[in-house]
Amino acid sequence: MTEQGAAGVTLQGTNDLQQRLEQATFTVRLPNEQVSGEVRGQRHVTVRLAPGHYEKVSQAKLCTELANLARLLFARGLRERAIAFKEVTGHTLSPKIRIGSRGTAYAQALRELAAEGESDDGTVRVSAVGQQNFAVAIAPGTLRRLTQQQFEANCGQAADRLLVDTEAQAARARVRIYEPLRGVRI
Repeated sequence: MTEQGAAGVTLQGTNDLQQRLEQATFTVRLPNEQVSGEVRGQRHVTVRLAPGHYEKVSQAKLCTELANLARLLFARGLRERAIAFKEVTGHTLSPKIRIGSRGTAYAQALRELAAEGESDDGTVRVSAVGQQNFAVAIAPGTLRRLTQQQFEANCGQAADRLLVDTEAQAARARVRIYEPLRGVRI
């Protein structure tokens, strides 16, 4: 006998879904074909620039391109999650209906969630508000100092940390709103 959750998904189905998501890989390219990103599993991002692009692109343009890439990766990630959910459970993942003041408060918290990720050396920082508005900052002189491979690695590092920060803040908001613990401030 299997245990079933409120959404009709078995605990085994939850494990299968987690495994499926951890094995997933997808790639997104900007329309100009100069910048691409790959996501492996749920939290590992690799950024790649086309040959020659790193040497000729301006810092401002690259920041815009990377922010656009982040938006596309996020949207594709949502789509891939829905596909995986359907494959594993046989059900279509639908947007949750927010009922009551807690549901409304949680939805508002997610819309206002401000997360950030930064590379170890501080040369690349990516931020997001509400998982919709992405911005990328590159420290002055970075494109001259770092090789393309170093820069791409720093982009991936910052993106991975953004995902971790987003998940942690969303989890804290969920606990704060739905399951507050007496005497514990989150």
